[in-house]
Amino acid sequence: MKLKIMNRFEIPKEILAVAESLHKNGYDAYLVGGCVRDLILGRKPTDWDITTNTTPEVIQSLYSKTFYENDYGTVGVETGSSDESLKIVEITPYRVESEYSDFRRPDKVTFSTKIEDDLKRRDFTVNALAYEPFKGHLIDLYKDKKT
Repeated sequence: MKLKIMNRFEIPKEILAVAESLHKNGYDAYLVGGCVRDLILGRKPTDWDITTNTTPEVIQSLYSKTFYENDYGTVGVETGSSDESLKIVEITPYRVESEYSDFRRPDKVTFSTKIEDDLKRRDFTVNALAYEPFKGHLIDLYKDKKT
């Protein structure tokens, strides 16, 4: 369910620039996780995560300074900011995860093209919120469900 909340949040220019590169190249750019929770609560996020409908290889090709050192598709993008909370933006493709044999990490990760797949796998309902900064849409799949 998309809720329109245009201009509700102040997103730093560094984050908007990273999201805009995805957006201008035809990809989705949703803020997700703790940064959305913090924005809703009126707090300054301590880190920024974006999810998108493309692959780590494409993500890396869009930015000059990146690193990719994991099995989950997360690419770190260096923004050049002196603010610690804005230095790195993590961008991860939409994902679907298998079971967690060790109760901590998924046994298998596959990429998806649907935001709903990514939000369904998240650990807390509040972490399953996604905010699209250019259209001002907040996606809340669980709006009418009690958890």
